[in-house]
Amino acid sequence: MTVKRFATLLLMAVVGCGCWASKPPYADPAAYRLNKVNPHAANYPAEDASFHMLMTDGWKMLWVKDVKSAPQSYMQQGGSLKGFAPVAVPSTGYGGNAVGCYARDVVLPADWGNRRTFIRFESVSRAMHFYVNGHLAGYSEDSFTPAEWEITKYLTGGKNRVAVRVYAEGDGAAAEQTDEKVAAGLLRNVELYSLPQVYITDYNLIATVDTADYSTARMDLTVDLSTEVKRAYTVEMELIDITQHPSQTMLRKRRRLERNDWFVSFSQGSNDIGGVIAWSPANPVCYRLVIRLLDGNDSVVHSVVAPVGFRTIEIADNLCMLNGNPLQMRGIEWDEPLPQVGMDSVRSVLEAIQKAGFNTVRLSRPASETFYDMCDQMGLMVWDVCGVGVDRSLRDSVSDNEEWEEPFIYRAHNLLRRDRRHACVVAWGLNRAMPWGGCAKQMIKYFEGRDAVRLAAHAGYTRGRVAVADSATSESLAALAQGRHRMPTLGICHKWPGDIDGLWRTIGEYPCLQGAVCGRWEELSDGDVARFRAVARRVAPPDERPDDEPALVVTVTTPADDGATEVMETGPRRQFFLVRWWNKLKAALSRPLE
Repeated sequence: MTVKRFATLLLMAVVGCGCWASKPPYADPAAYRLNKVNPHAANYPAEDASFHMLMTDGWKMLWVKDVKSAPQSYMQQGGSLKGFAPVAVPSTGYGGNAVGCYARDVVLPADWGNRRTFIRFESVSRAMHFYVNGHLAGYSEDSFTPAEWEITKYLTGGKNRVAVRVYAEGDGAAAEQTDEKVAAGLLRNVELYSLPQVYITDYNLIATVDTADYSTARMDLTVDLSTEVKRAYTVEMELIDITQHPSQTMLRKRRRLERNDWFVSFSQGSNDIGGVIAWSPANPVCYRLVIRLLDGNDSVVHSVVAPVGFRTIEIADNLCMLNGNPLQMRGIEWDEPLPQVGMDSVRSVLEAIQKAGFNTVRLSRPASETFYDMCDQMGLMVWDVCGVGVDRSLRDSVSDNEEWEEPFIYRAHNLLRRDRRHACVVAWGLNRAMPWGGCAKQMIKYFEGRDAVRLAAHAGYTRGRVAVADSATSESLAALAQGRHRMPTLGICHKWPGDIDGLWRTIGEYPCLQGAVCGRWEELSDGDVARFRAVARRVAPPDERPDDEPALVVTVTTPADDGATEVMETGPRRQFFLVRWWNKLKAALSRPLE
């Protein structure tokens, strides 16, 4: 066993223990998980969609005012659901000190019988107990990354009762007092899926481009299996070009597993591929990675498919570089609605954000996995953020309290293990409601120590690879840029800057200022969007400028309206006429009155 793998096991022993105490887990910071599957990249069986079941209907729900009022029998197979009402999942949640009781019956397909069955809750806010046929199967905190369990041993033939008890308050809520209030409940999809007895549990892919030419792909791939193998298995990886030469294999390699092996590595250097197109906002090229687990007869036991974008983030000459070019974040804050809505509407918002000239979305909590797939395809960079925060009244007792470090680091661990395969994720961070203190410091250090190909940043942290200016203004950014360190700096504007042009002029004056996040998307007016589109036309490289180019911005100031300004935009075909009209207007205003 390598030192790397031993360290991973040790980490999971520390981070994942979630010990039980005499008090209930939702009142104990030390208890934050029970029996959960370790977080991982998506590994649904690609070879057969019949082994995947979306559980959006059939649920019934009852909410009660507190834990003492919660019923017990509904968790049992055939237990009474009197008083429960039908509810769709995902569904609108509830607040206060309430407890939500959810239940539904499920009958598994016949061909799932000799396999292993898992259930995956994409988002449960704030904490949950989970039951199968009356058995306590697990407990989970962390509202915005998946809670997942293997439930094979609890299942019987025919109907099976799946039940959940969701707590709106407790230490899970205390750790997630973010700037945006999120109600409690089942807020994203719930899924059942089936896997073979031996399967691919997770994979870690580091996909970069060589800094010598930025067109040679470098892959470092580790594939983990569910158990130590006792007979012949082979892991095959195949990289497929789906852009220039559809379905053309670019690289295929195999590794045979010896007895008692439970992972294989395809090390960097032996997997270099020339002639690739590096992923960037201007050219979001993704390739397809297929990982197959083969038995002794070369039959596919389990396979995983994922898009791959190759790109390199590095610090050079006190600048953050993306594929050899200075990184520039033109960012906006936006979060997927909760409860989860249709992904078509999410895509339409992302397209509008891109057309406005933004190339980065900064989250305030983890999004659904489909969101990151979209950003990979569209070329939107993502500043991925843990949905953690501490209420002002609790900051002294939580922010620097070692008792809270593990549950906070656990949330960072969940986020990184789920999203590290995405090219669009260029930075890790914490919600702005998380104060800088011992817990925040350990979370950022966790990101830095386990991901060298991305940035990790939070307001107040100045010893990392990049600094963050919180509540940034032109003046504060200029002061940082003129300071002693002059390290790569990103600004966060929690409200839309009144002087957006001045802010970006300042960013343009100092190379170490590498962009800013300019408020929240929902708070922008049409005029704000138009102004930023004009800014993006000036500061963005030609291939990253908005598609619907605003041709000209004219500001008119007249004495009659006490210096009020009016901004007018026009299309490129009318630029000449607008300029000519403006010249005529100036000439007319300059003539003396008769």
